[in-house]
Amino acid sequence: MGFVFFILTGFFIYHVLQFYSSKTKESAAAENYIYVLLILSLFVLLTTEICSAGNWISAITIQIIWIVLAITSGIFWWKISNRKLFFALQWKSLLQFPFIIIFGVTSITFLICMFAFPNNWDSMTYHLGRVMHWIQNGNVNPYATHIVRQVSQPPLSEYFQMHFMLLSGSDKFANLVQWMFMTGAVVAAGRIGLHLTGNKTVARLSMLLAVLIPMGILQSSSTQNDMAVSFFIVAALLFAIKAANKNFKLQEILLFSISVSLACLTKGTAYIFLLPIIVMYGIQAIIKLRLQVWRALLIGIIIFIALNGTFFLRNYSAFQHPLAPDTTLQNTFIGIQPIATNTVKNLAMHFLSPWPAINNVVTSIVIKYHQFIHTDINDPRFSWEFSPPFSASQLYPHEDYATAPFYILFFLIACAYLLFNMRKHSWKISIYALVIISMWLTFSLLLKWQVWHCRLHLPMLLASTPLIAFYLNTCRKSVRIVSIFVFILFALPSIFYNYSRPILGKDSIFTNSKYDQYFFNQPTNQKPFFDISAIMQRNNLKNIGWIISGDSWEYPMWVLLNDETHLRMEHILVKNATQKFEDASFIPDGIINKMIEPDSLGRIYYHNTIYQVVYENDPWMFMQKVGD
Repeated sequence: MGFVFFILTGFFIYHVLQFYSSKTKESAAAENYIYVLLILSLFVLLTTEICSAGNWISAITIQIIWIVLAITSGIFWWKISNRKLFFALQWKSLLQFPFIIIFGVTSITFLICMFAFPNNWDSMTYHLGRVMHWIQNGNVNPYATHIVRQVSQPPLSEYFQMHFMLLSGSDKFANLVQWMFMTGAVVAAGRIGLHLTGNKTVARLSMLLAVLIPMGILQSSSTQNDMAVSFFIVAALLFAIKAANKNFKLQEILLFSISVSLACLTKGTAYIFLLPIIVMYGIQAIIKLRLQVWRALLIGIIIFIALNGTFFLRNYSAFQHPLAPDTTLQNTFIGIQPIATNTVKNLAMHFLSPWPAINNVVTSIVIKYHQFIHTDINDPRFSWEFSPPFSASQLYPHEDYATAPFYILFFLIACAYLLFNMRKHSWKISIYALVIISMWLTFSLLLKWQVWHCRLHLPMLLASTPLIAFYLNTCRKSVRIVSIFVFILFALPSIFYNYSRPILGKDSIFTNSKYDQYFFNQPTNQKPFFDISAIMQRNNLKNIGWIISGDSWEYPMWVLLNDETHLRMEHILVKNATQKFEDASFIPDGIINKMIEPDSLGRIYYHNTIYQVVYENDPWMFMQKVGD
């Protein structure tokens, strides 16, 4: 029920913005939706930080906050707008083909969000695991954990998930965080297309292409953060373009700075993707503002520090670094070689197919290319050591692996078209294409290749849709229709046969049980988790210690024990930088152990207390305090 107040807050804010848009004769319903998402993000961030400072994070506190925000925004709307609803929808345009497809895709993915339970691997380890620790602790401060990412990674998307979970009393709406930002990213892509070309057809095509990206479709119903960061990056692109068009008015400077700051607070890869955007923004600002450019710079720095400062301080207290970067993911050195190898591998990943013969050809071409440039295709300086070797293996619609071959192909064609027809079109489009190319090159320059990179490419795929739409609009109508049909056809498996959350087939989310869905991506964990939780409940064990690896599942245990009162779960015998936060007074009743080998009697010792193995299902063990 509490989740309704979040929706009402957004509803009222949107209509207040619509009211002022109509007053200023700038009725831009689409951009107002983007503004609403930015405002809600600021609300979530601000209220989380305030509650964390007083150890007040709880269901009651968060529900009161959103009730107050809903009532306040509702009263404001009631006072200023004479209770008029400003939908600003042109129903005839909504019945056009692009909007019918957009509505269909967003409706189906919304349905998946409502019926599916979280089951993404990273969510089971750190995205949702960190949320449960924050709720337990009443704050978002660092804590001892074997899963370092729970503390070190930017937290904004998980702040949203925490609010949604506390408002609803479960994780039922946790998937909606990414869906919400997917809709925002689609709208932002359309606005970029409009501001670049002034052509409504390009804007609609941009939105259509954005909603059909297979990885975007799959991410929109997951509890990762790739779609969330993509929204903020695409929004930053939009406001950078608007700022250049409007001579860097204060509103555009503020919106750009907020989008950049929130992107960095959502996912670390934002720094890579934003670098070319900020360079483009900075050059334009210098040209337009000249000596007054310092004002835009100062505003940006102040907003960035204000929104990211507390996260930086928490990370510094834990890791002596504001970002706690994982250096194993960074290329060993910066130069032409990492660009030459990783750019080709990153692009080639998207040309997988269901047919092994084609995949073998792709792999062979990439291998021969690396032989030509005298570079090992799996050189550990440019490839992550824990990633499988490069290979164009079989394609399937999974949120970690889905590809977008036609987006890459049409992006390259669009860039080639611009290169040979530069004088025919606005210079803004060429600069925009250069920014997207720079994003790909910067990504390859800085990050080691890994098999999961298709997921990280999502911001660049979304940003490329206005450019592809622009090119398609220059083609003959028949070519455009066939191309759109191909994009739609390629999106269908991701819509209906999402590997983790299918709506068709024997494992459909409509027929699979809640718990079967949680463990769908790692079914071998289901029995030990059920067995261990049963032992804990049977013996009324309330204080539980975890000794696990940095990529182990944790969140499902919180779900299985959701009805337990006074439950406390902490990580113990931590051997990383978060060890300093371990509570020495915590004596667990039982220990979930994957890492420490017991002695010959099946025992381990912790704080002068003996723990005996009472359950084992390799690699999981449960150990109970002797005497309990």
